[in-house]
Amino acid sequence: AKVPFEINSYFLTDIALNYTLMGVAFSAELSNMAAPEQVEEVNGSFSPILGISLLALIADLGAPPDYQQQ
Repeated sequence: AKVPFEINSYFLTDIALNYTLMGVAFSAELSNMAAPEQVEEVNGSFSPILGISLLALIADLGAPPDYQQQ
């Protein structure tokens, strides 16, 4: 736990990037600890949530809000 904290504190100063990288590392560690059958079961359950989240992200990037008062 000390190594990611040190990397987070000294090398990566952008908070969004830090949390993204720590989330990816945490996810990779959990998937390496679980049996392959359990990983497939979780991936199957999580796939619709991930798909909807990615669609929302793409829509948000493609259609930024209009802040001008009309």
